[in-house]
Amino acid sequence: MSEGKNRINNFHKWALLTSAFSMDFLQLFLTLIPLIGPLLASMFGIIGRITFWVWFKILHVGFADKSNRFIVNITITVTEFLPLINALPAWSIGTWVIIRQVRKEDEEYNKKLEEKSQ
Repeated sequence: MSEGKNRINNFHKWALLTSAFSMDFLQLFLTLIPLIGPLLASMFGIIGRITFWVWFKILHVGFADKSNRFIVNITITVTEFLPLINALPAWSIGTWVIIRQVRKEDEEYNKKLEEKSQ
């Protein structure tokens, strides 16, 4: 019998969410710095995008393999690259939504696998 999917376990869930909240807090703080702050926050958005992309790839979660996940990622990317708008908690909300989507997909896959093996 083959094993079910569990791409994002509890450790990775909390690590991803903690990183996302930290990134949002950093960007909010940087946005409050006059003139250069919003631009620095956008640069951190680029770093965050690369970091989360690599992290999700390691967990075998693609950014564009499902249309709803693609929409979430495009929304995060656009929000985080726009100065002043990037003070919104897009990383936290988007990461939470992606984790929920992936866990739901894994549950459905495991349920089908279990039905198939019976």
